[in-house]
Amino acid sequence: MRYSLDKLQQEHEACLTRNSAVPKGKNVEAEEAMNAVSLSKISFRSAALDIVQKITILQEKKRFEILDNVSVDQHCCYSLCLQFFK
Repeated sequence: MRYSLDKLQQEHEACLTRNSAVPKGKNVEAEEAMNAVSLSKISFRSAALDIVQKITILQEKKRFEILDNVSVDQHCCYSLCLQFFK
């Protein structure tokens, strides 16, 4: 995941460099460079959002597992208390 995001960032930086190197009088080249910058920006944002979504899903799974374990522990303590006081 991290590698693909780094690669997309490098591609975006390369597009920005090419865009800044285009002479002002060359409208066609400038427009192509701007389109490349826009596409690379969209790709980078999409990849970043995918990674954020994957991290969020992992965190939710971990939270559920932790809460499930806490619930089991509380139930065990409750059962022990009931047995102790009978």
